[in-house]
Amino acid sequence: MVYAFTTVKIDRPITWALARLLLLMFYLAPVCAQAGPAPQIITFVAPVYPQLAAFGGVQGTIVTHIKIGMDGRVKEADVVTGHALFTKNVLAALKQWRFAPSLQEYALDVTSRFEFYSPDGCFEKDDGRRTSAETMVSANLPTDVLIRVPWKCVTITTSDPVERKR
Repeated sequence: MVYAFTTVKIDRPITWALARLLLLMFYLAPVCAQAGPAPQIITFVAPVYPQLAAFGGVQGTIVTHIKIGMDGRVKEADVVTGHALFTKNVLAALKQWRFAPSLQEYALDVTSRFEFYSPDGCFEKDDGRRTSAETMVSANLPTDVLIRVPWKCVTITTSDPVERKR
């Protein structure tokens, strides 16, 4: 194998500096393109806490990498790490997110945490029936989502319809 080398002589120092600057800009452009503010979210859909995970007492965190097109739609959503019970619901929710259209594409990581919380007690409806606390969702959009469901707020009734008829 024979290698051929060509020597290029640049007489002007300004031309060499300009060439280095253009080369540096070429390599740093993808990094600098996302150094600005995060894309503005227009439509947010929270992931649903999977029933199997909730009943099984499973909490967890899932990190997803999404790519957002210039039209504001999520083009790709891939799981980076997380429990398999949460994957389907998180991906389904992320694919429904919409962002404001922009002049560039974005890529970012979204962390979704699934946790339990213990409400002070069960809540009573106007008709006197007891009900459990609601699912709570909070977010620092577009990168962090927290989904919390009640734990230990279980009302067991001893009122059996068959027993009442006797």
